[in-house]
Order: sequence, then C-alpha cells, then structure tokens
Amino acid sequence: MEFPWPSLVVAAGNHLEKELEMGKLFPFPNVIHSHAGDPQGMGQKPLTFFQQVMSLCINPSLLDDENFPPDAKQRARIFLANCKGHSLEICLELHLLL
Repeated sequence: MEFPWPSLVVAAGNHLEKELEMGKLFPFPNVIHSHAGDPQGMGQKPLTFFQQVMSLCINPSLLDDENFPPDAKQRARIFLANCKGHSLEICLELHLLL
C-alpha cells in the first residue's frame, strides 16, 4: 500500500501554517506538526504535560512523587476521580485528558 506524501493532513497543516504566516487569524497561534507520530522528529518540543498525566494515571502511586509538576498531578487526579474505581484500567473516556 502506498501513502501519498504529503498526506491530506500534512497538506492541510502546511496550508494553515502559510496562512498564519501571511497574517490570517485563527483561534490558535501556530500549527503543531505531530501527525507523523513523532513530533520531536518534526522539530517540535515534547508535549510532556500529557505524557506526565498519562504516566500518573497509569501508575497513581507516582502522584506522591515530587518529580512531577503540580498541574500534571491535578489533571491526573481529576481524570482518575472521573473513572469508575479511580483506575485508568476501567476508564475508557480518554477524551477527558484534553
């Protein structure tokens, strides 16, 4: 199977990025190219907040770890509080992370 390059998602992102550069206003300041599953490979900084929240939800014992920032701990606690049994294992509503 062949995939077109750039894909429709890549082409749309590139188009939006050019429009932003030309001064067109959108409800977002920039385009994050993370479509390839490797945003760091695309030159983006890691989105560590979501990685931290997922880590905390997968292993709630880390909520007491001082190496995680308070905002990530707060989001994980909110997420887990909305999961039945306060466990990610039985909560399928991952959209609550956003």
